[in-house]
Amino acid sequence: MMSDGLRARWGMVLTGTVGGLVLWLLGKLADRATLPDHLMVALIAASVGFFTALLGLIGPVRPGHALKGAALVGLGLGLLALLVGFRFDNAWDFGQSGVHIVPLLVVLLVPLPFLIAAAGPGGWRDYPALFEESWSAAIRGTLGWVFAGILWSVIALSDALLGIVGIHLLGDWMYRGVVPFVITGAGLGLGLSVVGEVQHLIPSRLVVRLLRLLTPVVLVVAAVFVLGVVVQGMDGLFRGFSAAAVVLVVAAGAVTLVTLVVDMDEAQAPESRVLRQSARGLAGLVAVLAGLAAWAVAARVG
Repeated sequence: MMSDGLRARWGMVLTGTVGGLVLWLLGKLADRATLPDHLMVALIAASVGFFTALLGLIGPVRPGHALKGAALVGLGLGLLALLVGFRFDNAWDFGQSGVHIVPLLVVLLVPLPFLIAAAGPGGWRDYPALFEESWSAAIRGTLGWVFAGILWSVIALSDALLGIVGIHLLGDWMYRGVVPFVITGAGLGLGLSVVGEVQHLIPSRLVVRLLRLLTPVVLVVAAVFVLGVVVQGMDGLFRGFSAAAVVLVVAAGAVTLVTLVVDMDEAQAPESRVLRQSARGLAGLVAVLAGLAAWAVAARVG
């Protein structure tokens, strides 16, 4: 009889496989222009959001809660993509533009730790749980995609090896049609399930301690940037929407580093005065960076 762990693993593989199949089917519908472009973009975004959230939630929470949470994330991502899509004439222009990637990623990824924490005893406002689940989810997702990449590397290497002796069976069907979507989805699901099983062995605290060492560096860069705005003026720095996107990404990174230094509680926070003061300074500069990015967007719209 199949064990609970093996059953959960196959469930993750099946979820990833179905997700890849759905995305392939939506891609075929988009090629045939079966639905209006804006609706097609929304459906693809909703599907990506649903299956990504479902893979991220299964394991930390019960399947029923995972399905509900994934449905909410998929619905939110689909609605946002629909609204953003009206800025473009067609789906191709939407796909070629990169300005909408950051807000879509925010809507996709930010709710996941809140949904996981909400299933715990402390609720969604339990900060230690939010901190731990945020970084656990980030590590799981990264290692899951790394495993999927390794799987494709093995496939490519195997294809090259067999090609030496004139056997091109893998290359004839592994990279065509629905197969790449299914393999990627199944590999991602398998990788996430295995990482979830050994989560307690992954040194997440090591990752946190290493990343927060970047706080003083980012503080210096952000301070020099703001000083440059004061000395040179804004016109020389903000001449397009992409500059605002860069500033927003830096601000998001600064917020991440500040949370790493604060950590889940005082006992886990660093003793280094340099890191603590750097986090305080960076927290103050975040508001300045966000304000400059908003000004750049407003100037562009004007």
